[in-house]
Amino acid sequence: MTRIQRFTALTALVGSLLMSCAATAADKAQIQQAIAKGAGYIKQGLAQRSSAVKSLSYVALLKAGESPDSPLMAEAVAHVLSKTKSGTYTPTADQIYEAGVDATLLADFNGEKYRPQIQLIADYIVENQSPQGYWNYLPPRNEPARIGGDISVTHYACLGLWAAARAGIKIEPAVWVRVLNWMNTCNNPDGGYAYNPGVDIGEFHLDSTLNMTVNGVGIMCIAMLNLDPKRLPNFEKGSSSSTSSKSTATKDPKAPKEPAREAKKPAGALEAVDLDNNSESSETVKASSGSTGSIPDKSFARSRSALQWVSARFVTVNQASHAAYYYYSLERMGALANVKTLDGRDWYNECAEELLTRQNPDGSWTISSWGGAELDTCFAVLFLTRSTGKILRRTTTMEPPVGGGLLSGGRGLPDDLSELDANGNPKKKKGEKSSLDELLAALQNSDGSGLEETQTELIQMVQLGDKKQLVGQTDKLITLIAQPDPEVRRTAIWAIGRTGDLSLAKYAILGLDDPDLGVMTESHLALCWTARKPNAFKLPLSPLADLPPDAPEDQKTAAVESWRRQALRLWGEWYLRNRPYADRGDEFETNLRNRLLQLK
Repeated sequence: MTRIQRFTALTALVGSLLMSCAATAADKAQIQQAIAKGAGYIKQGLAQRSSAVKSLSYVALLKAGESPDSPLMAEAVAHVLSKTKSGTYTPTADQIYEAGVDATLLADFNGEKYRPQIQLIADYIVENQSPQGYWNYLPPRNEPARIGGDISVTHYACLGLWAAARAGIKIEPAVWVRVLNWMNTCNNPDGGYAYNPGVDIGEFHLDSTLNMTVNGVGIMCIAMLNLDPKRLPNFEKGSSSSTSSKSTATKDPKAPKEPAREAKKPAGALEAVDLDNNSESSETVKASSGSTGSIPDKSFARSRSALQWVSARFVTVNQASHAAYYYYSLERMGALANVKTLDGRDWYNECAEELLTRQNPDGSWTISSWGGAELDTCFAVLFLTRSTGKILRRTTTMEPPVGGGLLSGGRGLPDDLSELDANGNPKKKKGEKSSLDELLAALQNSDGSGLEETQTELIQMVQLGDKKQLVGQTDKLITLIAQPDPEVRRTAIWAIGRTGDLSLAKYAILGLDDPDLGVMTESHLALCWTARKPNAFKLPLSPLADLPPDAPEDQKTAAVESWRRQALRLWGEWYLRNRPYADRGDEFETNLRNRLLQLK
C-alpha cells in the first residue's frame, strides 16, 4: 500500500474505528480537562484553609500547571517562608505532614533559590526522627496510646527529606538506614503494614491496611533511592500476583493474604532474600550501626512482600475513610517502584477512569468520609497529574509540551531506576549517546517497552541540536507513520513537524484522519509548526475541551468528528494554496481534493 493509498484507507476506517477508538483516545484529553476543573476548584477559598491544607493546595496547583510566575505561586512561596522567619522552621498543628509538603513545594518550585529555608525544614524533620527510625505526631498532639511509629507520618517525613535532597541538601545516610531498619521489623506476617504498627486502638488496629502498605512501599523506595540508586530492586518482575486479574475486583482490601514463597535466586537479586531468615548479613549489621550508608539487605524482601500484598488487593475504590489519600499514595508508590500494573491491571488508567466518573460539576471530588472536598480534590489532582512520576522523569523542554504533552503525565519510568541519581534525575554517561539512526530504528522495532525513553532522547536531540538532521531521515519518519503503535505514529508526526519541510506537510494531513485522537491532534500541531502559525485557525488543542467530563459517548464522538472535519478542511485548503510547485498535480493532491469534497 502506497502512502497515498493509506490516506484513502484511513478515510474508510474512520467510520468503523472512531466509535471504538474515540472513548479510549479521549481519556488523555478528559484527564487534562478534569485536572483543569479540579485546579479551578482548589483556587476557591484558599484563604480560609488551614496552613497544611493550603500548602497541599499550592503543591497541587503547581503540579497542575500553574505558572511559577503567577501571583498565586508568589503567595504560595510566601506562605511557606513565613514559617522560617525566626531562623527555624515552625509548622502548625500538622507538624511533620506540613513539613513534608512545605519542603516539596519549595524544592519543586525553586530548590536552589530556597535551599536555606528547605534546610531549616529538613533539620526540623531529622531532629524529630525517633532513634528507632520512625516519626509520629509530636506532643501535645500525640496521644499516649499512640506512642510508637506512624507509617503515614513517616511517609511524609521521607517525602520532605527527599525533596530536600533534590534541592541539594545532604541528608545523612544514617537517617535513611534507620528508616529501613524500622520498616524491616514493623511489618505484619502477611507482608502488609498497619497504621501504627503494634498499637491496637480505634480504627488503627493491628491489621494491615491498603493505604499504609502502599505508603510502606513508598517509604522504602524513597530511602533506598537516596541510599544507593545503583542497588534498587526491579519490582516489575514481581508486581503481579499469581491470581487472575479479574478475581481481585471484589476482594476485601483488608483480607490477609500470605504472599507466595519464591525459590531462592542468585545473591544481589530481590528474590534472593528469605523472608523467614532472621539473620543479618555483615552489610546489614554495618548499616544498622550507622557506620555505612548501605541498604539493609532485608529491605529488598520487605519491600517486595509489601508490594505483593498491595498487588493482590488492588482496587480502584478504597473503602477506608481516607479514600482519596489512597490515590495520591498509590501514584507515589507506582512511580517510585516503577510498576505499571498491579495484579496484571493498569493501576493508573483504571483509577483515572474511576476519578473521572466521580468528579463533581464544580470540579471537586468528595470521595472520603474524612477530610472534605478540599483535601480530596488535591489528592485527586496530584494523582491525575502523576506528580511523583514527573519528579522522577524530569526532562528539559525548550518549547511547550507537544500535542498536549508528548511526554506529559509521567507515563512510564526507566526500567532500571539505578540509572537515576538520588534526586531522581537521569544519569548521563560520558560519551554515551544514541544516534538519530538508532533512535528511529528503536521506534520502528518498538514493542512498547522503552518507548518513553526513546521519545525523550529523540525530543532532546532535536530540541537541543540541529533540527535539519531530521531532513535526511524523512524516509524513516514516513515509514513510522504506518506503525501499529499510535505513540510511535505520534512521535513520527511530531518529528515531521519539526523538520519545517513543507513537502512533508502531506503526512501530517494524513495524520488528521488517524483513528487515534493523540495522533490526530499531534498532526494539527505539526502543521502549526510547518506553517509558522502557533495558533492556526484558532482550533482548540483538544476536540473535547468544551465538553464536561461526564458527557455521553455519542456527544464525545460527535465532537471529535466535527473537529476532525474542520481541521481537515482548513489544513487541506491551506496545503492546496501553499504546496510546493513540484508536488502539484500528484496523487496525494487528487486524493486530498476528493477527501475535501466528502467534507462539504
